[in-house]
Amino acid sequence: MFKKLLDQRKRLVTIDSRDSSITLSPRLLREMGGEKAVGRRMLVFSIQDRATYGFSFLPEDASEAQVKAAPVIQYNEDTNTHGFESLTPTAAAILYRYDIEDEVVQLYVKRRQIASTTYYEIQPPRK
Repeated sequence: MFKKLLDQRKRLVTIDSRDSSITLSPRLLREMGGEKAVGRRMLVFSIQDRATYGFSFLPEDASEAQVKAAPVIQYNEDTNTHGFESLTPTAAAILYRYDIEDEVVQLYVKRRQIASTTYYEIQPPRK
């Protein structure tokens, strides 16, 4: 049980409002499929009832407009990391809602499931 808790705490994203990027921790990337996730389109959304944000892979039945607007998981050779650019909502909007003044912050992520869809909820910092 303790090992499971430690492992879950390694599910992190780094949100950078300077370039509106969301970088995935190695543990989170592995859970999302590892290298197979690179090139997949993402859906970033607001979870109204929790006042949080989440992300998931873009569903196959997405509209053409959603596909064009969806960010893609990419590998950054300079930093040896994987992530995507979030423009709707922007990374700055996420940080603003979470009342975070820093430009770059690491936040925990919880894996959630609705029916057969897995999504990842970005947790606000504990105050």
